[in-house]
Amino acid sequence: MHRQCTRESVVCNLAQRPAPRRYRSDGSRPARGYVCERPLPTCPRERRRATLPRRINRTERSRPPHARTRCVPVSGAPARADVAGRSEATAQTLRRAFEAFWRRHGHAQLPEVSLINPGSAGTYFIGSALTPHLRYFIEPSQAPSDRMFTAQRVFWTRRADLGGHSALWNLLQVMLSFYALGVRSIDEHLELMRMFLVEDLRLPEADLFVIAERRDDILTQVRRAGFAPDRVIAWTRMMQFSAHQLRGTYVRIVLRYRHGLIPLWDLIYIPRGDAVDLDSCMLLERVSFVVDGASSWFETPVFGPFMRYAPPTEPLVYEQVAVIARAVIGALADGADCGARGAGHVVRRLFRTGRALARQTGAPPLRSLAPAAFECLQAVGYDFSGHLERVVHTLEREERLAQDHERRAVAFLEREVARRRARGLRVIGNEEFAAWTDSRGIAPTDAIAFLEQQGYAAPRPPVRVRPVLMTDLYPRTVPDAPIADARAVLEAMEHRYLPIHG
Repeated sequence: MHRQCTRESVVCNLAQRPAPRRYRSDGSRPARGYVCERPLPTCPRERRRATLPRRINRTERSRPPHARTRCVPVSGAPARADVAGRSEATAQTLRRAFEAFWRRHGHAQLPEVSLINPGSAGTYFIGSALTPHLRYFIEPSQAPSDRMFTAQRVFWTRRADLGGHSALWNLLQVMLSFYALGVRSIDEHLELMRMFLVEDLRLPEADLFVIAERRDDILTQVRRAGFAPDRVIAWTRMMQFSAHQLRGTYVRIVLRYRHGLIPLWDLIYIPRGDAVDLDSCMLLERVSFVVDGASSWFETPVFGPFMRYAPPTEPLVYEQVAVIARAVIGALADGADCGARGAGHVVRRLFRTGRALARQTGAPPLRSLAPAAFECLQAVGYDFSGHLERVVHTLEREERLAQDHERRAVAFLEREVARRRARGLRVIGNEEFAAWTDSRGIAPTDAIAFLEQQGYAAPRPPVRVRPVLMTDLYPRTVPDAPIADARAVLEAMEHRYLPIHG
């Protein structure tokens, strides 16, 4: 049969094959990554190849419509009161308040343009690349919408260390990223932000501080926005913004809250020749528990359901398990894949990190946390209740794959140790250790524990240098009393930042 597939016949079949049509017969366009119907080739080998499933890029933007799972926004339910009588301000409540605020100032809706797709972007852009993110909760549609908030992003970041001063930093954040809305000056933008925080959210104005770069043009506009001079902190070297060939500087609003300082709002000032672009981002979930009067996110419906499963030991580590569980389960519920490549690789790595931390704390496996994660996602406006069984099935499959991976890793290390003993070698070099952990995907901590059991002096993995984060600049100890001199603390943060970047 294969003898019919000569070079001439293949060339003939390719020449006779019509070019893929850009439109279907009914005038509609096919999904990205797919072509319209075309006749199969006559050569058996070419016919078999044409009928095989076509590999496509498994990202949310290129996934075919029938494989996507649209998230259903929860209709706004009235805020319920707890036993203490205070209302629980969820992210949805704040989003409605924010929408009402902008409508009062004459803005009907936001332009739907994405920074990820700069071909259609005009003078506005979405700040969707401020921190690492998974972009699975976004329906990549450019269709017009009558809803104001089309730029909601779900971000995830991992806590830099477990010795941090608070459990409030670097968690999965539902961030409200909005546009400049035609506002071209920092003072007008900051004035609107101050009005929303003070008048609508009832935050004390005396506890709001602004960190800005020591530049006369920026500082003058910050003071014109209504912030008192004693609450404006000027840094010689401010945190810089960089994404998609865009370069800018931050202007950050910080709130003194209980025993700490919480960054509430980021304004990004991006000069473009003679013009200036402004983008802004509010941390919805962070503001939600501040307005609610809670001490952390884990006392609100955003993470509260996870606390039912909290073990008595290692509370900070379990909070990280809860964060990773909500990120993984939320991504899977919205149609993300767990795979060895592409975006699915990120989800799988997150799952295995959360699995290892759950075993460390004695917490239940991630599949047992799926119902709690669905409740948390519903609290911020996403109803995935019809996909619980599918997500649990996926988590069980990933658990089996992780167990198989661990067994193969142990078998590989046993073979390597036996081979080295046969050759009389008792020392393991850093290069060999790095090759084992990188090429085989073995966790360095697991490899070190196994080698030490076998009597080897296992090398320690090199410390990876990561970029400094804003949260690294905050004090590492929790004061027993509220911060009296917030200005001095914020000024001291600059001195911890400048030696690294100066």
